[in-house]
Amino acid sequence: MSHAFVRYAEREFDGLCRSVCEMDDGILAVVISEGSELVGTCLRKGFPVPSKQKLATMLLQAEIVFSIARASEDFHGKARHAILRYANLDEHLFPISAEDRRMMIVSTRPEAMDAELIEKAASIAAAGKEHDKPVLEE
Repeated sequence: MSHAFVRYAEREFDGLCRSVCEMDDGILAVVISEGSELVGTCLRKGFPVPSKQKLATMLLQAEIVFSIARASEDFHGKARHAILRYANLDEHLFPISAEDRRMMIVSTRPEAMDAELIEKAASIAAAGKEHDKPVLEE
C-alpha cells in the first residue's frame, strides 16, 4: 500500500482518519467534519484540496444529504451510511456524533469500497463516538 499522506497541523480526529485511509489504496481522503469545520483529516498526496469556501459548502452538502436519509429512520431504522457517487470518486458518509453534526467522509476511487471495507470504516466511525461521552468524575 502507498502511505504517502499530506501532513497538516494535527487535529483531534486525525488518528481515526488515518486508520481508515490506511485500509486500502482506493481510499483517497478521509475527513471528519463538525458542521462546516474540519476536526480531522487524512489526504493522500495528489488529492485536490478545495478552497476554504468550497470545502465549507461541500461539508454542508454532506450534512444535508445525510439528514435527508435520516428522515426515513422511523420506517427503515437508523441510517448508518450514505454513498454519493460522482464520475471521479465516491463519497461515503458515516455519522459520528449523537446529533450527527460530526461526520466522517471517506472519498474513494469509484466503487473502491466493498461491503467489508464499509463495515470496517463504520466501526472506526463508531469509535469516534467515544469522544462524545462525558468523563465521569469520582
